[in-house]
Amino acid sequence: ALAGQIALQEGRFEEAAERLEQAISVFKEHGDVRAASRTMVPLAYVYESLGSARGLALADEAVELLEGGPSCVELLDALSLAVATRTIGGDPRAGIDASERAFAVAGELGIERRVYTAGGSKGSLDPFRPENPDDVARLTALQREYKVVRPEFQIRDR
Repeated sequence: ALAGQIALQEGRFEEAAERLEQAISVFKEHGDVRAASRTMVPLAYVYESLGSARGLALADEAVELLEGGPSCVELLDALSLAVATRTIGGDPRAGIDASERAFAVAGELGIERRVYTAGGSKGSLDPFRPENPDDVARLTALQREYKVVRPEFQIRDR
């Protein structure tokens, strides 16, 4: 795994993919699913850099490896990877689902979700908090203002 990480840092993506795949196989053979999952995170980045869809599959595979066991930091990392790959891959709903699961795992691990912001609107439209009508009204006003500048921008009423 270390050789794969070094190759990744040096920008040798094909070598990094090969070394990290080998490490994952060895970890799985020895029953170390946490190490295998932990190694899938940089490997997904390598595949994304190479333009391969394998990065998306790795996120699911990492979550599947760990989901049957107790919550652990590696599961949280795997879910974070799933959030990123789903969102980048054009499936934001799946990204939100993975994000909700990540927050649940964080809670099981005793990690409290806190958001510290300055200003009145920094936490607006947070998908994990109840909808605030004032936030929606402000966003709608911004969208209408933007439509004047860019007429092709469509506003969808709910």
